[in-house]
Amino acid sequence: MKIFQHDFGGNKVSAPESWIDTTEDVESEDAPFTLAKKDGVGALQFSIALYSEGEEPNIDIAHLKEMLADFADSKGLGEGFDERTYENRVSVVAASYHAGDDLIGVWYCSDERNVALVTYVCDWEKRGNEVKECEEIIRSIQFADGKNPSRMTAQ
Repeated sequence: MKIFQHDFGGNKVSAPESWIDTTEDVESEDAPFTLAKKDGVGALQFSIALYSEGEEPNIDIAHLKEMLADFADSKGLGEGFDERTYENRVSVVAASYHAGDDLIGVWYCSDERNVALVTYVCDWEKRGNEVKECEEIIRSIQFADGKNPSRMTAQ
């Protein structure tokens, strides 16, 4: 399988070549970077907040868990399932939600300075098709400041 690196605002992710940049297809003036699989069932979107100045935030797993809980609460997603945590140079917390007819996957990622909110939405009935590939794409994230050159490993 051929892997392609996507660069968006200096941030990078690696994805199988079947995943393409569909950001221009999103009907929003400030659309987040979006990947979708050719002939796929869902979309993976990245919203990035980069540290710029001042006291470094030192974002850890506890902060990311709080962000995830706040996001789920603010969107009325209810109880999450399939919760997971990864730590390496980039820490990740994630959960999945059954919202109406959709599966919504939510990941918060940080290298202690920068944060990414990553979401994946697909039809609930097709939920098993792409989630594993989404996880691999998210594990490859590199923030624009270059603080995390290695891939994450699951813990």
